Amino acid sequence: AIGSCSNTAMASVDVIATPTIIVANQTICSGNSANLLANGALSYTWDSGSNANPYNVNPLVSTSYFVTGSNGNGCTSSAQVSVDVLPLPTLNIAVGNILICLGDTANPSVSGNGSYLWSTGGSNSTITVFPTITTVYNVSVYNSCGTTEGSVVVVVTTLPTIYVGKDTSICIGGSATLTAYGVGLFMWNDGSTSNT
Repeated sequence: AIGSCSNTAMASVDVIATPTIIVANQTICSGNSANLLANGALSYTWDSGSNANPYNVNPLVSTSYFVTGSNGNGCTSSAQVSVDVLPLPTLNIAVGNILICLGDTANPSVSGNGSYLWSTGGSNSTITVFPTITTVYNVSVYNSCGTTEGSVVVVVTTLPTIYVGKDTSICIGGSATLTAYGVGLFMWNDGSTSNT
């Protein structure tokens, strides 16, 4: 009909995919650094503002980081990555020197954050030993980040040698003087602590 003209135009809309950011979690030992490498985009920005890729970090404790990736046409996506920090092995020795008498046992003991290995082959934090002479017992505490070593000395003291004078015969009602010889302190069965 006259006066009812029309026309048609076409426009296309391109749908651009959002980038998928992939970055692997890492585990490091205390004091080490980690290089975080992101993939899936053309450029990256970390939560610190750095655009480095890989991104080097030196966390003192386990830490999470965030990165945003762009494919260059305005589409972005983000990802989170964790860096777990494992402690170095520590060793605490309960008593460095243990003094025992000959014939006694000793129980060297330590504590730490790992597995134990004594020079005796023991693998517990405490061992039982029966030394006849002064002996050094070495111990290691180890985990995936290394080994820490220490030692415990068990000092063995020999038993004192005591001599008492000759056997003595007395009459009923009589008395005798007994004399002890040796190094150290004396105690008789009546409680006396003198050597006679």
